[in-house]
Amino acid sequence: SHITITNDLGEFDLLSGFMNNFIQIVKNGANVLAGYALKLAGLLVIIDMSLSLVLGLVNEDKVKYLFVQVLKVGFFVFLIQNWVNGTFGISHAIVASFEKIGFLASGAATTYLPDNIVQNGITTFAAMWKTIKSLGIGSLGALLANLLIAFGVIGTTFITAIEMFMVRIEFWTIALITIPLLPFGLNKHTSFLAEKAIGAIFSLGIKVSVIAFLSAVACPLLASFAEQIKKQAESGTGALELSSMLQMLLACMVLSVLVHKIPNLAQGLISGSPSLLSGDLFEHGPNPISSAGSGLAAAGAA
Repeated sequence: SHITITNDLGEFDLLSGFMNNFIQIVKNGANVLAGYALKLAGLLVIIDMSLSLVLGLVNEDKVKYLFVQVLKVGFFVFLIQNWVNGTFGISHAIVASFEKIGFLASGAATTYLPDNIVQNGITTFAAMWKTIKSLGIGSLGALLANLLIAFGVIGTTFITAIEMFMVRIEFWTIALITIPLLPFGLNKHTSFLAEKAIGAIFSLGIKVSVIAFLSAVACPLLASFAEQIKKQAESGTGALELSSMLQMLLACMVLSVLVHKIPNLAQGLISGSPSLLSGDLFEHGPNPISSAGSGLAAAGAA
């Protein structure tokens, strides 16, 4: 039957509540780490400027050198204090901007969260469970088929939601842990540490953007399948079309693979290590050519 794409936000908000609490913990931790980072920044500046001035390594006017150093120190103090907390909240601005890019790319007018995926899975499972309870022992084949499909749907939707959720957890964790690395940008010999920290945040921002795009594309589709299965369960016949259940299972499996693989591919392109293998989405499967080659090599060795 024809599928009409609708929007179903549901009321499941466990992951969102956990995310809000986690961000609050990260902000509290950022207040602690920012103090140590500022002390480290002061120590690095004193060492760098003392060596440069005492050993005569400054090839320009001393006043100009001091003025430039004051500006650089001021910038890094601002960066450390506003990296997670502060007036500007740089990390929050980055993740919110990349999420917005993903939603704009999909053309969606609604913000979707991992909770929406879970709610659609629960709605579908409840409808399937209603049918399963109405089946008798005489319909053992249909009973087993419904059970497998129902648990397949709920399992894949849970895994997909957790993958989406963990991308945001990963972003905020790295944002917190990179605070002590920012002061190393004040010294040219250790600046690579700060550069990698900032690069990691933007790389994870790309993953968040891809997840937002996939969420905006997949949520309406899954909501449509879930609504159709729910209507069939409530029609009074107590039976569900096998084709509708299989479509829902296939959609959940495809989305699970996409969410697991596509963000990593996008992050690899940004970090400069792209994977151009056509079979990367299915790398967990056996490679018959490699297996055959290993067998021939073993035979030759024998």
